[in-house]
Amino acid sequence: MTVQLTNALFRQSFLQYNNNISKPILINLPYSNPINTLWKKTLQKVGTLIGLSEAIGSFLLAAPKKKTSHSKKRMRSANKGLKDKTNIVNCPGCGQRKLMHHLCLYCYRDYTLKLKWERRRSSSS
Repeated sequence: MTVQLTNALFRQSFLQYNNNISKPILINLPYSNPINTLWKKTLQKVGTLIGLSEAIGSFLLAAPKKKTSHSKKRMRSANKGLKDKTNIVNCPGCGQRKLMHHLCLYCYRDYTLKLKWERRRSSSS
């Protein structure tokens, strides 16, 4: 009998506590009007409260506290300099410098000019 009474009392006090929590707390501060209206609107539409981060959105994102100094910026970009190329070789056809595993631009130009000349010659005959 005592166990049933304590369960009933616990259940009744829990329901009262739960009902008090689910009601929105309205604050009277200078900035509280927009927050209160947002809470009321979400309660009407959804039936539940949205969190403060969802209501305010991107205003709560992280931001730097101080401006990055010039020296810090320079140290950060110091490793972004130009790198020396080590894959430059001489072309075996013409002897000009070219990148390894790439076509020689001078030989390619000569080849395309020769092809154009042959096409013109074959189309005119």
